Amino acid sequence: MSQYPAVHPRLLARAIVAHVPWLVNPLIGGLSVPLLYCVAKGLYDRRTALVTSFLWVASAWVMVMSGTYMNRVTATTGALVAWALAFGPRRPGRAHELAIGLALATVAATRPLDAVAAALPILAWVAMRKRWTALGWMTVGGAPVMLAWAYINWRMFGSPLLLGYTALYGARHDLGFHVDPWGRPYTPWVALSNMVSAIRRLHLYV
Repeated sequence: MSQYPAVHPRLLARAIVAHVPWLVNPLIGGLSVPLLYCVAKGLYDRRTALVTSFLWVASAWVMVMSGTYMNRVTATTGALVAWALAFGPRRPGRAHELAIGLALATVAATRPLDAVAAALPILAWVAMRKRWTALGWMTVGGAPVMLAWAYINWRMFGSPLLLGYTALYGARHDLGFHVDPWGRPYTPWVALSNMVSAIRRLHLYV
């Protein structure tokens, strides 16, 4: 049983059966490079895309996280799939919109709050192009993943909407800012302090 949403643990489980769980994040991290290139080229130009891809490959975060078993890489690459489908083609069609919905749903079933961040540029793209029907097709595209995730939650935790975090620690361990089960407040200031500390440690260790 995993407290984490379903997608990444399922990938690891399949890899464990194949005796290569260490290969999951390096492969997914490698896939993020051409996806980022497509996003940057669609938004800017080829030269910007090449520079962006080089900086991405040279990023300590990308290298370190791609060498772990953590779900950040899966969520990031899922977001890049959605952005590449939206910003890469000159005239995205219905198939692109369905795939965008599928990618965003995959991010949601990996790291729920990351899906909110990933969806914001997509919503801006929809609003600027006034492609309101795209929202419907994205919903259709994401429905299979969301329904499967809800089914897994129901079978494992007793409710389609109950996450593993809450099932393990109780209602005080929901997503977002809150007071944790041990009475410690998790505020935006604490989140910023944690990020600064993590960047400093990454600098020292790398």
